[in-house]
Amino acid sequence: MEWVTSDEPGTRRASAFRELAQRALETGPQSPWSILAAANSAFAERDFVRAGQLFAQLENSGIASRVPWDKVAQCHLEGNRVGQAWKACTRGLALQDPPEPSVSIKAGTVQTLLGNPDEARRHFLRAAEVGNYHEACWYILMEPARAKNGAVLLTQCDELEEQFGPSSVFRANRAIAFSLLGAPQKALELVDLDAHVRSGSLGEFREGDLAQFNAELVREALVIGDGAGSQEKTIVTHPDLSDAPAIQALGTHVRQAIDTYLAEAAQRGLETCLPLPLGKARLNVGVTLLRGNGSNGQHIHMTSAISAVYHIGIPRDAERHGHAGALRIGPVDQYTGGHMACWGERRIMPGPGHLTIFPAHFFHDVIPTQSSSVRISFPCDVRLL
Repeated sequence: MEWVTSDEPGTRRASAFRELAQRALETGPQSPWSILAAANSAFAERDFVRAGQLFAQLENSGIASRVPWDKVAQCHLEGNRVGQAWKACTRGLALQDPPEPSVSIKAGTVQTLLGNPDEARRHFLRAAEVGNYHEACWYILMEPARAKNGAVLLTQCDELEEQFGPSSVFRANRAIAFSLLGAPQKALELVDLDAHVRSGSLGEFREGDLAQFNAELVREALVIGDGAGSQEKTIVTHPDLSDAPAIQALGTHVRQAIDTYLAEAAQRGLETCLPLPLGKARLNVGVTLLRGNGSNGQHIHMTSAISAVYHIGIPRDAERHGHAGALRIGPVDQYTGGHMACWGERRIMPGPGHLTIFPAHFFHDVIPTQSSSVRISFPCDVRLL
């Protein structure tokens, strides 16, 4: 695999959005653009009530076509107003030609909540056709997965992959289909929680004091996460790392670790679960801050081939709660509506400097720490170019 240095701009930190919004309000608080900036800032901070109020002021403005109608719909969903969420989706669909994939996906999720699976599928397919096929197909395949229909799920994986191209979404759902069909050998070729997972200390790839390195990572992570989420959960998937030299260095070490992981492909059986050989790729390093009951929810990294997570450790008071703070790899019951996959679940308790690597189609989650102190981790993704 050939690594390509990212030249994509990082996501603006929520605190930066907040500053821009404040400046806009100071120069022209009644300007629609100022209100839009403030609404986006509130949404980034998960203040859905305020964001919804601000978006509402823009519905009949001259920039209605620039309003992120998927976010408007999400604000309504957060308040259990499904009907209003659908109205926001229809407004966005009418104003945009073609509609943004995010609006079509939100329309599909709302139609699913309204009990209209055929209409939902139509919107998901529209999103897939205009660009975001990974997420759109995720929602399409969720229906047969939750219906526990392995045969239909397998067929749809094949059909959608032929139409749109390869994705971790299809590898994840094929594994679920084989589990549902009672074909554990085929499922384990795609998800083996022992052979396909590499877990150990970053010290294998980095010389020097890990404690000092981790302290620098903590400082940078807290700056990046400032105002980017709720108190319990902050996830910055593509941060601006221009002022984060320690996180940049972490990326270098993770690339070395992933190269080693791929060099072990034959003994780990990775040829059955990854699209080897991999070509050019870019590594993205994010930041996740969790407190209290915060967790990621069971998920995969749809647009990536390989995932990794680097841990600073868990809060000391979380250690009193058994597996609190542990990384869970393998559970799919949230996505499938209760199915316990044949490969089971692996729990890894993250110590300071612990790095875990696995295929991006492996479902994973975090057990909440129930601590007021922060659990800091750095999710890393290999995105093929």
